[in-house]
Amino acid sequence: MAWKHRLALIAAALSGAACIFGLLHCGASASFLNPVGDGGATDAGSDVHLFGDARNDTGLFGDTGAVDGGGIDGATSATLQLLAVNASPDLDFYMLVDSLEGVRLASAAVGRAGPGSRQIQVLVERGYPGGRTGSRNNDMALEVARAARAAPQLRLCGVETFEGLIKPKDGRPAQAVADFVDEIGALYETCAAENLFERAPPIVTAGGSSFYDIVVDRLAGSGAQVMTRSGCYVSHDTGVYEAEQKRILAATGENEGLINALEVWARVQSCPEPGLAILTAGKRDFGTDSGLPVPLFVSRDGASPQALTGCEIFASNDQHAYMRFPATVLVTVGDQIGLGVSHPCTTFDKWQILFLVNDAYDIVGALKTYF
Repeated sequence: MAWKHRLALIAAALSGAACIFGLLHCGASASFLNPVGDGGATDAGSDVHLFGDARNDTGLFGDTGAVDGGGIDGATSATLQLLAVNASPDLDFYMLVDSLEGVRLASAAVGRAGPGSRQIQVLVERGYPGGRTGSRNNDMALEVARAARAAPQLRLCGVETFEGLIKPKDGRPAQAVADFVDEIGALYETCAAENLFERAPPIVTAGGSSFYDIVVDRLAGSGAQVMTRSGCYVSHDTGVYEAEQKRILAATGENEGLINALEVWARVQSCPEPGLAILTAGKRDFGTDSGLPVPLFVSRDGASPQALTGCEIFASNDQHAYMRFPATVLVTVGDQIGLGVSHPCTTFDKWQILFLVNDAYDIVGALKTYF
Protein backbone atom coordinates (compact mmCIF):
# COMPACT_ATOMS: atom_id res chain seq x y z
CA MET A 1 0.00 0.00 0.00
CA ALA A 2 1.26 3.45 -0.86
CA TRP A 3 0.34 4.84 2.58
CA LYS A 4 2.39 2.12 4.25
CA HIS A 5 5.34 3.07 2.04
CA ARG A 6 5.07 6.69 3.20
CA LEU A 7 4.77 5.68 6.85
CA ALA A 8 7.84 3.46 6.67
CA LEU A 9 9.79 6.08 4.73
CA ILE A 10 9.21 8.95 7.12
CA ALA A 11 9.78 6.73 10.14
CA ALA A 12 13.11 5.65 8.68
CA ALA A 13 14.03 9.27 7.99
CA LEU A 14 13.43 10.18 11.62
CA SER A 15 15.67 7.24 12.66
CA GLY A 16 14.46 7.18 16.25
CA ALA A 17 15.25 10.86 16.84
CA ALA A 18 11.59 11.81 16.85
CA CYS A 19 8.12 10.44 16.50
CA ILE A 20 5.17 11.52 14.42
CA PHE A 21 2.49 13.20 16.51
CA GLY A 22 -1.04 13.70 15.23
CA LEU A 23 -2.40 17.22 15.73
CA LEU A 24 -5.89 17.22 17.20
CA HIS A 25 -8.07 20.34 17.18
CA CYS A 26 -10.39 19.70 20.10
CA GLY A 27 -11.50 23.28 20.74
CA ALA A 28 -12.53 23.83 17.17
CA SER A 29 -12.85 21.43 14.24
CA ALA A 30 -10.98 18.17 14.66
CA SER A 31 -9.52 16.48 11.61
CA PHE A 32 -8.32 12.94 11.11
CA LEU A 33 -7.97 10.29 8.46
CA ASN A 34 -8.68 6.83 9.86
CA PRO A 35 -7.74 3.73 7.86
CA VAL A 36 -10.54 1.16 7.91
CA GLY A 37 -9.11 -2.35 7.99
CA ASP A 38 -5.70 -3.43 6.61
CA GLY A 39 -4.06 -3.48 10.02
CA GLY A 40 -4.16 0.13 11.07
CA ALA A 41 -1.53 2.79 10.51
CA THR A 42 1.31 1.72 12.75
CA ASP A 43 2.87 -1.17 10.83
CA ALA A 44 6.24 0.54 10.37
CA GLY A 45 7.41 -0.68 13.76
CA SER A 46 8.67 2.74 14.81
CA ASP A 47 7.56 5.24 17.43
CA VAL A 48 4.72 6.57 15.31
CA HIS A 49 1.45 7.83 16.78
CA LEU A 50 -1.70 8.71 14.88
CA PHE A 51 -4.61 10.02 16.89
CA GLY A 52 -8.36 10.28 16.55
CA ASP A 53 -11.19 12.74 16.88
CA ALA A 54 -12.34 13.82 20.34
CA ARG A 55 -15.80 14.66 19.00
CA ASN A 56 -16.58 10.98 18.43
CA ASP A 57 -19.45 10.12 20.78
CA THR A 58 -17.98 6.70 21.53
CA GLY A 59 -14.62 8.12 22.56
CA LEU A 60 -11.27 8.14 20.82
CA PHE A 61 -10.16 5.49 18.40
CA GLY A 62 -6.57 4.72 17.45
CA ASP A 63 -3.77 5.46 19.92
CA THR A 64 -4.41 7.31 23.16
CA GLY A 65 -2.62 10.60 22.67
CA ALA A 66 -3.69 14.05 21.55
CA VAL A 67 -2.60 17.66 21.39
CA ASP A 68 -5.31 20.30 21.53
CA GLY A 69 -4.13 22.41 18.61
CA GLY A 70 -6.99 24.83 19.09
CA GLY A 71 -5.84 25.98 22.52
CA ILE A 72 -8.41 27.55 24.81
CA ASP A 73 -11.11 29.73 23.30
CA GLY A 74 -13.13 30.28 26.45
CA ALA A 75 -14.04 28.95 29.89
CA THR A 76 -16.84 26.72 28.61
CA SER A 77 -14.59 25.21 25.95
CA ALA A 78 -11.84 24.44 28.45
CA THR A 79 -14.30 22.85 30.90
CA LEU A 80 -15.92 20.68 28.24
CA GLN A 81 -12.53 19.51 27.04
CA LEU A 82 -11.46 18.58 30.54
CA LEU A 83 -14.70 16.71 31.20
CA ALA A 84 -14.04 14.68 28.05
CA VAL A 85 -10.48 13.99 29.24
CA ASN A 86 -11.70 12.90 32.68
CA ALA A 87 -14.11 10.49 31.01
CA SER A 88 -11.22 8.86 29.12
CA PRO A 89 -8.63 7.84 31.72
CA ASP A 90 -6.33 6.28 29.12
CA LEU A 91 -6.19 9.44 27.04
CA ASP A 92 -2.80 11.17 27.16
CA PHE A 93 -4.05 14.69 26.43
CA TYR A 94 -2.03 17.91 26.04
CA MET A 95 -3.43 21.44 25.80
CA LEU A 96 -1.58 24.42 24.34
CA VAL A 97 -1.27 27.68 26.27
CA ASP A 98 0.32 30.85 24.90
CA SER A 99 -0.74 33.52 27.39
CA LEU A 100 -1.25 34.15 31.10
CA GLU A 101 -4.99 34.33 30.42
CA GLY A 102 -4.83 30.89 28.85
CA VAL A 103 -3.11 29.56 31.97
CA ARG A 104 -5.82 31.13 34.13
CA LEU A 105 -8.65 29.65 32.04
CA ALA A 106 -7.10 26.18 32.05
CA SER A 107 -6.55 26.31 35.80
CA ALA A 108 -10.10 27.45 36.45
CA ALA A 109 -11.46 24.64 34.26
CA VAL A 110 -10.01 22.05 36.63
CA GLY A 111 -11.97 23.57 39.52
CA ARG A 112 -15.20 23.67 37.55
CA ALA A 113 -14.79 20.06 36.45
CA GLY A 114 -15.33 18.96 40.03
CA PRO A 115 -13.55 16.88 42.67
CA GLY A 116 -11.10 14.31 41.40
CA SER A 117 -10.48 16.09 38.11
CA ARG A 118 -7.16 15.36 36.47
CA GLN A 119 -4.50 17.98 36.06
CA ILE A 120 -4.35 19.43 32.56
CA GLN A 121 -1.10 18.62 30.80
CA VAL A 122 -0.02 21.73 28.93
CA LEU A 123 2.58 22.72 26.36
CA VAL A 124 3.64 26.33 26.10
CA GLU A 125 3.12 27.46 22.53
CA ARG A 126 5.72 29.63 20.82
CA GLY A 127 4.68 31.60 17.73
CA TYR A 128 6.27 34.35 15.69
CA PRO A 129 5.35 37.93 14.69
CA GLY A 130 2.62 37.96 12.05
CA GLY A 131 1.86 34.28 12.58
CA ARG A 132 -1.10 32.57 14.16
CA THR A 133 -1.27 31.64 17.85
CA GLY A 134 1.73 31.37 20.15
CA SER A 135 3.77 33.67 22.37
CA ARG A 136 5.66 35.99 20.05
CA ASN A 137 9.13 35.65 21.60
CA ASN A 138 10.98 33.53 24.13
CA ASP A 139 10.61 36.06 26.94
CA MET A 140 6.81 35.97 26.63
CA ALA A 141 6.79 32.18 26.32
CA LEU A 142 9.01 31.80 29.37
CA GLU A 143 6.60 33.92 31.41
CA VAL A 144 3.75 31.62 30.38
CA ALA A 145 5.83 28.54 31.19
CA ARG A 146 6.62 29.85 34.67
CA ALA A 147 2.95 30.58 35.30
CA ALA A 148 1.93 27.11 34.14
CA ARG A 149 4.56 25.52 36.37
CA ALA A 150 3.27 27.50 39.37
CA ALA A 151 -0.36 26.45 38.77
CA PRO A 152 -1.16 23.28 40.77
CA GLN A 153 -4.01 22.47 38.40
CA LEU A 154 -1.64 22.24 35.45
CA ARG A 155 1.32 20.05 34.52
CA LEU A 156 3.85 21.67 32.20
CA CYS A 157 5.09 18.99 29.83
CA GLY A 158 6.95 20.80 27.08
CA VAL A 159 7.02 23.28 24.21
CA GLU A 160 4.99 23.37 20.99
CA THR A 161 5.26 25.38 17.79
CA PHE A 162 4.33 25.30 14.11
CA GLU A 163 6.90 26.61 11.67
CA GLY A 164 5.23 25.66 8.39
CA LEU A 165 3.84 29.09 7.49
CA ILE A 166 6.97 31.19 8.03
CA LYS A 167 7.41 33.36 4.93
CA PRO A 168 10.55 35.54 5.15
CA LYS A 169 10.89 38.59 2.97
CA ASP A 170 14.24 37.41 1.59
CA GLY A 171 12.60 34.31 0.08
CA ARG A 172 14.72 31.83 2.07
CA PRO A 173 12.15 29.94 4.18
CA ALA A 174 14.43 27.01 5.02
CA GLN A 175 16.99 29.27 6.69
CA ALA A 176 14.27 31.26 8.45
CA VAL A 177 12.75 28.03 9.77
CA ALA A 178 16.16 26.82 10.96
CA ASP A 179 16.71 30.09 12.85
CA PHE A 180 13.23 29.88 14.38
CA VAL A 181 13.68 26.25 15.48
CA ASP A 182 16.96 27.29 17.12
CA GLU A 183 14.90 29.74 19.19
CA ILE A 184 12.58 26.90 20.17
CA GLY A 185 15.61 24.91 21.27
CA ALA A 186 16.81 27.85 23.35
CA LEU A 187 13.38 28.17 24.98
CA TYR A 188 13.40 24.49 25.84
CA GLU A 189 16.88 24.74 27.36
CA THR A 190 15.91 27.73 29.51
CA CYS A 191 12.78 26.00 30.79
CA ALA A 192 14.78 22.86 31.52
CA ALA A 193 17.48 24.84 33.34
CA GLU A 194 14.80 26.40 35.55
CA ASN A 195 13.32 22.95 36.24
CA LEU A 196 9.94 24.03 34.90
CA PHE A 197 8.99 20.81 33.15
CA GLU A 198 6.99 18.17 35.01
CA ARG A 199 7.35 15.41 32.46
CA ALA A 200 10.41 13.27 31.76
CA PRO A 201 11.45 13.58 29.07
CA PRO A 202 9.77 16.88 28.19
CA ILE A 203 8.09 17.16 24.81
CA VAL A 204 9.16 19.50 22.03
CA THR A 205 6.73 19.25 19.13
CA ALA A 206 7.01 21.03 15.79
CA GLY A 207 7.53 20.00 12.20
CA GLY A 208 4.78 20.44 9.66
CA SER A 209 4.94 18.64 6.31
CA SER A 210 7.46 20.98 4.69
CA PHE A 211 10.37 21.33 7.12
CA TYR A 212 10.32 18.26 9.36
CA ASP A 213 13.91 17.49 8.34
CA ILE A 214 15.09 20.84 9.71
CA VAL A 215 13.13 20.38 12.94
CA VAL A 216 14.64 16.98 13.62
CA ASP A 217 18.15 18.13 12.67
CA ARG A 218 18.09 21.22 14.89
CA LEU A 219 16.46 19.58 17.90
CA ALA A 220 18.34 16.29 17.87
CA GLY A 221 20.37 15.87 21.02
CA SER A 222 18.28 18.33 23.00
CA GLY A 223 17.24 15.70 25.52
CA ALA A 224 13.59 16.32 24.71
CA GLN A 225 11.16 13.87 23.19
CA VAL A 226 10.91 15.46 19.76
CA MET A 227 7.54 14.93 18.11
CA THR A 228 6.88 15.96 14.52
CA ARG A 229 3.37 16.64 13.21
CA SER A 230 3.80 16.06 9.49
CA GLY A 231 0.17 15.38 8.69
CA CYS A 232 0.37 15.54 4.91
CA TYR A 233 2.67 12.53 4.76
CA VAL A 234 -0.56 10.48 4.90
CA SER A 235 -1.13 11.11 1.19
CA HIS A 236 1.51 13.62 0.04
CA ASP A 237 0.51 15.62 -3.09
CA THR A 238 1.56 16.82 -6.53
CA GLY A 239 1.91 20.48 -5.59
CA VAL A 240 3.36 22.41 -2.67
CA TYR A 241 4.54 19.38 -0.71
CA GLU A 242 6.00 17.69 -3.77
CA ALA A 243 8.14 20.80 -4.22
CA GLU A 244 9.24 20.71 -0.58
CA GLN A 245 9.99 16.99 -0.85
CA LYS A 246 12.47 17.77 -3.64
CA ARG A 247 14.21 20.23 -1.31
CA ILE A 248 14.35 17.64 1.46
CA LEU A 249 15.81 15.01 -0.87
CA ALA A 250 18.44 17.45 -2.09
CA ALA A 251 19.32 18.47 1.47
CA THR A 252 19.51 14.93 2.85
CA GLY A 253 21.00 13.17 -0.16
CA GLU A 254 18.21 10.60 -0.16
CA ASN A 255 17.11 9.08 -3.47
CA GLU A 256 13.62 7.95 -2.54
CA GLY A 257 10.94 10.32 -1.33
CA LEU A 258 7.25 10.40 -0.51
CA ILE A 259 4.85 9.21 -3.21
CA ASN A 260 1.60 10.99 -4.06
CA ALA A 261 -1.37 8.78 -3.21
CA LEU A 262 -4.38 11.11 -3.39
CA GLU A 263 -6.23 11.36 -6.68
CA VAL A 264 -9.59 12.81 -7.62
CA TRP A 265 -11.13 11.18 -10.68
CA ALA A 266 -13.58 12.95 -12.98
CA ARG A 267 -15.16 12.31 -16.36
CA VAL A 268 -14.84 14.42 -19.46
CA GLN A 269 -18.35 15.82 -19.80
CA SER A 270 -17.79 17.95 -22.87
CA CYS A 271 -15.15 19.00 -25.39
CA PRO A 272 -16.89 22.16 -26.65
CA GLU A 273 -13.80 23.66 -28.30
CA PRO A 274 -10.60 22.25 -29.75
CA GLY A 275 -8.14 21.62 -26.95
CA LEU A 276 -10.71 22.21 -24.16
CA ALA A 277 -12.27 19.53 -21.97
CA ILE A 278 -14.84 20.19 -19.24
CA LEU A 279 -14.47 17.76 -16.33
CA THR A 280 -17.10 16.73 -13.78
CA ALA A 281 -15.15 17.80 -10.69
CA GLY A 282 -14.72 21.24 -9.20
CA LYS A 283 -14.16 23.20 -6.02
CA ARG A 284 -16.61 20.98 -4.15
CA ASP A 285 -14.39 18.01 -4.95
CA PHE A 286 -10.80 19.25 -4.62
CA GLY A 287 -8.94 22.01 -2.81
CA THR A 288 -7.76 25.06 -4.72
CA ASP A 289 -6.12 27.08 -1.94
CA SER A 290 -2.59 26.05 -2.99
CA GLY A 291 -3.09 25.69 -6.71
CA LEU A 292 -5.32 23.85 -9.15
CA PRO A 293 -5.10 20.08 -9.65
CA VAL A 294 -2.70 18.48 -12.13
CA PRO A 295 -4.00 15.98 -14.74
CA LEU A 296 -2.02 12.78 -14.17
CA PHE A 297 -3.85 9.87 -15.81
CA VAL A 298 -6.51 9.00 -18.35
CA SER A 299 -8.69 5.89 -18.51
CA ARG A 300 -10.87 5.15 -21.51
CA ASP A 301 -13.65 2.54 -21.65
CA GLY A 302 -12.60 1.03 -18.34
CA ALA A 303 -9.01 0.36 -19.39
CA SER A 304 -6.08 0.69 -17.02
CA PRO A 305 -5.06 4.29 -16.37
CA GLN A 306 -2.34 5.67 -18.62
CA ALA A 307 -0.04 8.62 -17.94
CA LEU A 308 -1.38 11.91 -19.25
CA THR A 309 1.11 14.62 -20.24
CA GLY A 310 0.84 18.12 -21.63
CA CYS A 311 -2.54 18.84 -20.07
CA GLU A 312 -3.44 21.62 -17.62
CA ILE A 313 -6.34 22.56 -15.38
CA PHE A 314 -6.56 26.34 -15.74
CA ALA A 315 -9.90 27.14 -14.09
CA SER A 316 -12.62 25.58 -11.96
CA ASN A 317 -16.20 26.20 -10.87
CA ASP A 318 -18.16 24.58 -8.06
CA GLN A 319 -18.65 21.31 -9.94
CA HIS A 320 -16.52 21.59 -13.08
CA ALA A 321 -12.88 21.98 -14.09
CA TYR A 322 -11.49 23.36 -17.35
CA MET A 323 -8.69 21.27 -18.84
CA ARG A 324 -6.52 22.42 -21.73
CA PHE A 325 -4.96 19.64 -23.82
CA PRO A 326 -2.65 19.72 -26.87
CA ALA A 327 -3.59 18.45 -30.33
CA THR A 328 -1.15 15.56 -29.88
CA VAL A 329 -3.18 14.18 -26.96
CA LEU A 330 -6.47 12.37 -27.53
CA VAL A 331 -9.18 13.35 -25.06
CA THR A 332 -12.79 12.41 -25.70
CA VAL A 333 -16.15 12.70 -23.95
CA GLY A 334 -16.52 9.92 -21.37
CA ASP A 335 -12.81 9.63 -20.60
CA GLN A 336 -11.91 9.45 -16.93
CA ILE A 337 -9.16 11.84 -15.82
CA GLY A 338 -7.13 11.26 -12.66
CA LEU A 339 -6.17 14.52 -10.95
CA GLY A 340 -3.42 15.11 -8.43
CA VAL A 341 -4.06 17.86 -5.88
CA SER A 342 -1.95 20.45 -4.08
CA HIS A 343 -2.32 20.59 -0.25
CA PRO A 344 -4.31 17.42 0.47
CA CYS A 345 -6.03 18.74 3.62
CA THR A 346 -8.50 20.86 1.68
CA THR A 347 -9.43 17.89 -0.48
CA PHE A 348 -9.87 15.48 2.44
CA ASP A 349 -12.50 17.72 4.01
CA LYS A 350 -14.72 17.40 0.94
CA TRP A 351 -15.08 13.63 1.22
CA GLN A 352 -16.47 11.55 4.09
CA ILE A 353 -15.20 8.33 2.51
CA LEU A 354 -12.09 7.86 0.38
CA PHE A 355 -11.49 4.60 -1.46
CA LEU A 356 -8.20 2.78 -0.94
CA VAL A 357 -6.96 1.09 -4.12
CA ASN A 358 -4.03 -1.12 -5.09
CA ASP A 359 -1.70 -0.56 -8.03
CA ALA A 360 -4.30 -2.04 -10.39
CA TYR A 361 -6.93 0.39 -9.05
CA ASP A 362 -8.94 -2.40 -7.44
CA ILE A 363 -10.79 -1.05 -4.40
CA VAL A 364 -9.35 -2.86 -1.37
CA GLY A 365 -10.54 -0.68 1.49
CA ALA A 366 -11.92 2.65 2.62
CA LEU A 367 -10.75 5.64 4.60
CA LYS A 368 -13.17 7.54 6.83
CA THR A 369 -12.43 11.24 7.28
CA TYR A 370 -13.53 13.36 10.26
CA PHE A 371 -13.62 17.14 9.86
